[in-house]
Amino acid sequence: MNNFLKILKIYILIFTIISFVLCDVSPCLKECIKPIEKIKKNFSYLMKNYEKSCDILEEQAKRSKKCDLNDQKTFYTATSFYRLYCIDFEEEIEENMECLKKAAPTADLRCEEKCSDIVKIRKDAKTDKERILCKQLECSNTCYFKELSNACPDVKDTLLKINLRQAEEMYSLTDKNALLKLPVECQNLHDTRYIKNTLLS
Repeated sequence: MNNFLKILKIYILIFTIISFVLCDVSPCLKECIKPIEKIKKNFSYLMKNYEKSCDILEEQAKRSKKCDLNDQKTFYTATSFYRLYCIDFEEEIEENMECLKKAAPTADLRCEEKCSDIVKIRKDAKTDKERILCKQLECSNTCYFKELSNACPDVKDTLLKINLRQAEEMYSLTDKNALLKLPVECQNLHDTRYIKNTLLS
């Protein structure tokens, strides 16, 4: 399995609607991901349990240091959602926490409804599977950005920066030859200009 698809599957397992069995990663990385996987997969839960969720990330990040270097990089990128919210943009998120808490339940409902149909995957079509996974992730990220930034305009710039950082990190970790072989829907997730235009459209 190419490294991007591995990261994509872990990322989706951790946060978005789809559930996956962690069969394509090392035992060390699997043990690091499991506690994060158990965090309830919606934005409302994250906002209401912000410190608890961030503490889990911190503990597992330390644990990941015992894995090999490639697994550490995979963990770092695959958990970027939590890391960016909990560490890199912690101050900005906490300043807008009350608004985000109020907006999150509606965002969860609307984004799950909007993006759920995309996850109907034909199991015998690998390319289609990758394409649909990437499209689902784009749908989820875009929907949450628009719902939350409309409800909480003061945090819009921060949410935009978080999404762009995720794209930058995916690009930096993905082999460029492998990137060119990915479906365009997956290539788009690495393209900050595409992501920015999509979010702000």
